[in-house]
Order: sequence, then C-alpha cells, then structure tokens
Amino acid sequence: EYTTRVQATTALGAGHWLMTPLRNSAGNIVWINRGYIPVNEADPMTTENTQGQFEVRGLLRISEAGGAFLRENDPAGQRWYSRDIAALSAHHGLEGTAPYFIDAGTPRNLGEEITGFTPKSYPVDGLTVIKFHNSHLVYAFTWYALALMVAGVTVWLNRK
Repeated sequence: EYTTRVQATTALGAGHWLMTPLRNSAGNIVWINRGYIPVNEADPMTTENTQGQFEVRGLLRISEAGGAFLRENDPAGQRWYSRDIAALSAHHGLEGTAPYFIDAGTPRNLGEEITGFTPKSYPVDGLTVIKFHNSHLVYAFTWYALALMVAGVTVWLNRK
C-alpha cells in the first residue's frame, strides 16, 4: 500500500525504483529502495508477505529532494522523479521516518554484466553504481601549469 514507484534509468533500461517503508526494531521508519522494475511490471510483493522481520543489506543514501532535471515530483498524480524521502513520507502520512534511504543489495562494479535474474525475479537490486571521477592527471597538469606561470612572472618581474 505504501510502496511507491520512482522513475529510474538503469543499465537494464527505463523503469522504476520500488521504494517501500519498513519499520526498524527501534520503531523508526526507513525507506528501502528494493530495486529496479520495468515500466509495465507488477510489484511482486503483496500484503500477505510483508509481515515479519526482514534483514536489509545495502547502501545508506541521502534523500534526493525536489525532482529530476526539469521535472518536479507530482505526489497527487503519483509521478515521482526523485527519491525524496520527506515528500514520500508526507504523501503517505508517515511520521518518524529517517532522513535517508537504503539501496538494497550489493552494488555492482561499473561495466559489470548484470546476470542472475529472470523476468520473474524482479525487482533487481544492487544497481547502484559507485564511480568516483579520477581527475588526478588534470590536477597535476593544472598545478604544474600554475607553478610555471608563477615562475615565469617571477623571472619577468626580476628582469627589470
């Protein structure tokens, strides 16, 4: 009933993230990104199998407030473009929610082939890509260029 689809574009194509709130043992609510599901795929979780205890492993992520590029979340129209935890909680009337969410599953390496699922095993978790931009060579060129410019200006000023 509270599970919300948030628009997603992944290595598997366009679809949705399934965001579901779970109550932890302390009584607080934490939103869980259960994974990717294609646009026309039904949510395999039903209310019959949502009772009991679950162990969730994944990445803790900060809320993505506002919306996406040129798009605002539209709670009334059930159109979500970002994983905005405060807005999701307010829309569903949930209080005491954590200001973060958890991307369930183990993240894959960039470029790793996505295997081990069938169309019947949605949602696909672990699609979070962790990639830090490596700009060390650019930084080195920048600092050496600045050093050469300072040396050049020093020589020019001392020439007079």
